[in-house]
Amino acid sequence: MENRAHKDYREQLEALGKLVREAYEEGDLRAIAAAVGAPIEQEVKLKEITTLLLQQVDLKPGEEPKFTKRPKVEAYYIDDSGEAVATALGKEEVTFPFVIISANPMIPVRVLKHGNVGQLLDYAKAAGEAIRKKRDAKTISVFLAAVQDDMNVACTGGSLTDAALNEAISLLEDKELKPKYIVMRGSRFNDVRAFSLPGQIASELVAKGIIGSYAGAQFLLTSQMPADKVLIVPEQKVGKWAVREPLQTDPIEQKTKFMTGWLVWEEAAFGITNPDWIACVTITA
Repeated sequence: MENRAHKDYREQLEALGKLVREAYEEGDLRAIAAAVGAPIEQEVKLKEITTLLLQQVDLKPGEEPKFTKRPKVEAYYIDDSGEAVATALGKEEVTFPFVIISANPMIPVRVLKHGNVGQLLDYAKAAGEAIRKKRDAKTISVFLAAVQDDMNVACTGGSLTDAALNEAISLLEDKELKPKYIVMRGSRFNDVRAFSLPGQIASELVAKGIIGSYAGAQFLLTSQMPADKVLIVPEQKVGKWAVREPLQTDPIEQKTKFMTGWLVWEEAAFGITNPDWIACVTITA
């Protein structure tokens, strides 16, 4: 017997398929774009790390992403060319420029014509994944650019060691900052399995392949991190993700006989106002 959750989900898919077919027959691509917008946004939220690492600020219409900082430190941001740059010392305020992140998924017209929800959601998932990776790549880029020399720990031998990681964590603790996230590439987590860990934690690692926390910090694994870097980010927010235009999905103006699609985009500013609160381990051979 079909349980209630499965029945509700099946009915939602059927309703979406019906909506897509009817909208296609009426030539209403905007309605279809609105329908796929929700699963695209859901896919972005599922794995993105930007909102974990940066404080999200939803700007009001016409509001600039202007923030205060300590005059003795530089601020770092992603400029309109996509590069991470630093501001000058001495200023107490900084305005971060906006960056547009976009994806342009194309989909066969037959998918819409027949209301093929499974394929439609596959395209939506791919679009969401593209946006998420681009967003997180900019976040990681500005974090790495902001790391100060005295907050970087060198680790030789080609592997991350518990000694190097503990030293980086101590750099934050010396500033009375509590480490919250350890950010690394997924393949780098293999090094953690070789750490000399307490018996209970080591057993959990072997059984589940993951540690819930290390020195009170949670591991964040992302393909956007270079393999030779590990970031340690404190509980206190070190920067801003200022959103002017939240994620939205618009129909494209032009389509071919067999293909159509959407423009998925958002506009936001990425910036670090407290660069000396970020610790990093750099791994070399």
